[in-house]
Amino acid sequence: AAASYSAIEAIGTGESPIRFLPLAREPWGTLAIIGAREESRLANVFVLHSTAKPSPPLSADEHRLVAGPINGMTFRGMVSVRHATISIARSTFKHAAGDDALSVQYGEFTIADSQFLDNSADALDADFSKGTSTIRRTAFRDSGNDGVDIDATNAVVEEVVVERSGDKGFSLGVGTELRLVNS
Repeated sequence: AAASYSAIEAIGTGESPIRFLPLAREPWGTLAIIGAREESRLANVFVLHSTAKPSPPLSADEHRLVAGPINGMTFRGMVSVRHATISIARSTFKHAAGDDALSVQYGEFTIADSQFLDNSADALDADFSKGTSTIRRTAFRDSGNDGVDIDATNAVVEEVVVERSGDKGFSLGVGTELRLVNS
């Protein structure tokens, strides 16, 4: 597990994406971005949590052992963003072993031209996001729980595909405002 209190910029290319991979068969924990003032940017990034989708998924206690805690905080996502802003483009999140492939809490996010594949629980979980977050031209496939789980968040979703979710394609919590276009 790793944490950054500053923005992260990981910009790969189509031919040479930046890869976050496990060194062994076990999940590697969490990449956490906490309270960064500047926007973090990931583009052409491939994030693989474990070599195969855990079946059954890790329990909350098992995920806590893998993911932290980091500085006394626990994280639910393979990539966790808390009190920060992130922009993700042309990236893949695959085989998240814990609760979420991407978790955004009290932050803002933009996701475009990306895919979330074969994750054990929620692909994207956003809670109490600030401003209006966006998801465009992105696919959420084979999620063990929800494809997109947002709570108390304003979001614009355009040209998004959600297939084969274990629970709901879109889970919208209290206080959520969603504009869904061509999805």
